[in-house]
Amino acid sequence: MPPMSPPVGLRLDGRRYIVTGANTGIGKVTAPELARAGAQVDLACRSAAKTAPVVDEIKRVTGNDAVRFYPIDLTDLGSVRACADALLAEPTPIHTLINNAGMAGLRGQTAAGFELAFAANHLGHYLLTRLLLPRLTAAAPARVVNVSSRS
Repeated sequence: MPPMSPPVGLRLDGRRYIVTGANTGIGKVTAPELARAGAQVDLACRSAAKTAPVVDEIKRVTGNDAVRFYPIDLTDLGSVRACADALLAEPTPIHTLINNAGMAGLRGQTAAGFELAFAANHLGHYLLTRLLLPRLTAAAPARVVNVSSRS
């Protein structure tokens, strides 16, 4: 199926969107549509090697150069804090945070002792949201979108 285009007339110029886990799945479909509508799109993902080609592809197919990668490992709260610091270092308002990244089927514990999927799917996103909340609030009307699955 070809990618969908934004509704006619929908423009997001001057708006900044952050999408976690945007190098695969739903996030990989969402990010280019936001970019196509003119938004600045920040992809917060774990793997630079897997995300760089996605950033390049989005820029190529949408003609929007305001697409960037920010490293984040949602199972590592230090990494979440570092990502939030990097996102906040840019003075641009944040209009929408899309907590999309998810993990299913993996077992284990984080270095801090949290169950791996719980840390990635809930704790990491909660901390990221709390850290970005003042910037989101300042950009009102702003949104936080939490994506989930049946998994």
